[in-house]
Amino acid sequence: MLNRAETWTIETFQKLPNKFLTVLTTPAGVTYQGFNGTVGWVKNPREQRQMTPAELARLQRQTDLYDNLKLKERYSKTAVTGRERLGNHEVYVVDTRSISNKAERLYFDVKTGFLIRRIVFTEIKLGLDPEQTDYEDYRAVDGVWMPFTLRSSYLNDNHLGTTRTLTGIKHNVPLDDQRFDPPPVSP
Repeated sequence: MLNRAETWTIETFQKLPNKFLTVLTTPAGVTYQGFNGTVGWVKNPREQRQMTPAELARLQRQTDLYDNLKLKERYSKTAVTGRERLGNHEVYVVDTRSISNKAERLYFDVKTGFLIRRIVFTEIKLGLDPEQTDYEDYRAVDGVWMPFTLRSSYLNDNHLGTTRTLTGIKHNVPLDDQRFDPPPVSP
């Protein structure tokens, strides 16, 4: 079992409507994950390839900058199922069914309205596999409240979870579309 924590640097670039690039720098080298609106790709020190459908689906959930604002379009069914205590937060619990028919549970802070936790349930042969993301340390950036700490955990994955602590967010930075294209393959 792996119990050590490592610190990696991640730079993320997003451009409307659906372009996304992550540059991940680790002790093992630099890994790029991109989506140019059509093709999802990965490049690391060992290989360059197109993403698998599962990788692309996970990445595409991150590419919509307004995703968290479009709850009506994203869910075919929603119901407030209760009010609970989650850590130091009093939260509303909302059970949903996504357009892609996945069950999700959302936790919204009663005082601020901020999304505090999202659990996405994926059906696997053994039942439902939850992917949990906790959103913390909200700060105003250009008048928009953004979480600066995101903790994700997966029960059916090779690791127990990740914590992303953001050091900065910049809005409306001009980005060239070519930045999101897969790099040319070396012969």
